[in-house]
Amino acid sequence: MATVNFGKVKQVWKGTYAGGTAYTVDDVVFYNGSSYICTADSTGNLPTNTSYWNSMNIGSDISGISGLSANDMLYWTGSAWDRVAIGSADQALKVNSGADGFEFGQSGYLVNAAFWEDTTNRTFSGDNATIISSGTAFYTKQSATSYLYCIGEFRGTDNQGNDCSTPAVTITDSSGNAWRNAAGYMGNTGHSNSLNPYHWNMWVGGSTYRVSGSADVAAAGAITIGMVKSSYNGASNNAWTQLNPNTSEDNRLWGNSDSRACNTMVTIYEVEPQ
Repeated sequence: MATVNFGKVKQVWKGTYAGGTAYTVDDVVFYNGSSYICTADSTGNLPTNTSYWNSMNIGSDISGISGLSANDMLYWTGSAWDRVAIGSADQALKVNSGADGFEFGQSGYLVNAAFWEDTTNRTFSGDNATIISSGTAFYTKQSATSYLYCIGEFRGTDNQGNDCSTPAVTITDSSGNAWRNAAGYMGNTGHSNSLNPYHWNMWVGGSTYRVSGSADVAAAGAITIGMVKSSYNGASNNAWTQLNPNTSEDNRLWGNSDSRACNTMVTIYEVEPQ
């Protein structure tokens, strides 16, 4: 009697795919959370190779992801599921630098914005390079790679004529790197006691204003500010001898005894380089 080969009567479950196993048509395997059926005899050809396999069911082998823990996020790599561990407070989920996955980190260029105000009434005298303030808490830097842009106004009195002075401002980070520049005079030279503000703009980063250290950016952590009286000609006539004046020093400054707006004020922007 002639013999007829009907092949396999049904599909055969072979369990988890193994590269050294010889598979024949209608064998079914499990691979990366999904099941595949063999369409041509195969040894060593991954189930994702469509010349030998067809997908039967797309699943997710989530339980097999190494290190999976609470609050992880999952994403599909194209062939399997992978995890991204939760980031730190205030971080955002973003595409990584290789544009082939995700990570938590700083999103955008603006890291933080802050406001600093010096409300201390400071009276000082002496020749050039007289210290107005030193090591005053200024800002807490969030990132180790960011730059600081500072814009504000220092408010003083008793600045006039050719003996006028300006504050030289020094920003120092927690590692001892320091940047310095001078504020710009905006006052009225006609009145010795009038409010004479100085605008101040400073980019903290790079070597342009750096006076000590070698870092291109300030270290993360505490930032301090210091101010020194810088006289036009080193005269000792005490020009610009008041910082953050009040109405007791000149009652023309503000009506209703309100001297709050005479304080030194600076807005600080912390930004990541583009």
